[in-house]
Amino acid sequence: MRVSMYIISVFPRLIRRILIKILKMVGCDVVMRLGEFDFQVPLWGQGALTSLNWEKTWSVDLYTKLLQINDGIFIDIGANVGQSLMDILYINKKLRYIGFEPNPSCSSYIDELIRVNNLDDHSVLTTAIGEQYSILTLYLEMYSNTDTSATLISNLRPGREYAKKYVTCINFDIILNCIKIDNVSIVKIDVEGAELEVLHGIGNILTKFRPIVAIEVLFSAKNSDLSLMAERNKNVLNIANDNGYEIYQIVKSKDLKFVLYVMKIDAFKSEYYNDENKELCDYLMVPLELKNKLVTTFDVK
Repeated sequence: MRVSMYIISVFPRLIRRILIKILKMVGCDVVMRLGEFDFQVPLWGQGALTSLNWEKTWSVDLYTKLLQINDGIFIDIGANVGQSLMDILYINKKLRYIGFEPNPSCSSYIDELIRVNNLDDHSVLTTAIGEQYSILTLYLEMYSNTDTSATLISNLRPGREYAKKYVTCINFDIILNCIKIDNVSIVKIDVEGAELEVLHGIGNILTKFRPIVAIEVLFSAKNSDLSLMAERNKNVLNIANDNGYEIYQIVKSKDLKFVLYVMKIDAFKSEYYNDENKELCDYLMVPLELKNKLVTTFDVK
């Protein structure tokens, strides 16, 4: 049995949560509209509520414009429970998607989203991306199996109590040797402080396919050492420059529905994360050869 999300959405949030629990008990799924696509949301795990609360925001605007500049597969590193998958499905169901998520509680939910919606050209792998094969510790908020702020960096947020999981990490070269990839349009990196490790792990992607990289680079958490994050972020910038990329900060509308403009930067600011800068952590790494297309597609400062 399927129920339309439109019916559920007319109720207040608390009533919606209760309805969703009832629907889970009786084995129903919910169908919501993503662009031209009727998207089925399986009601199991903590990922269900995130999917049902999906909205069209600035990231849809961003990816829509980036796909006008560059063609190819969408690579999602730090996929969580499929928020970016839903963005891409809203834009173009036929665009091939490959997600990477080390947390099995999250990747299994994405895998179920892919299965129930018959997305045969889409896939998710349960692994982190880094410089070499290894077993890493993933730090999550207590009592949240699908924590969106889960990190592989042990000292990212000093003083916070974490649950822990052991997860695998591989270099992207293994993927290139096993999965047919002809071209990559966008690489999205949202890995809560582990950006540097990911960039070391996708070096051949940057060289071979020259994708645009949408990357979150965090400000330092309260009580953390500013100099440590500053040094890591400097190395992120160096990798970009060494590979012929420029970095642009993404500036969003106040309602977070659109990208207002992108602004070229020569260094990441070293400051603590707060309410004023929390929406200024998103950037584009753009190959020099695509700069002219960027200028014609975005308002560039």
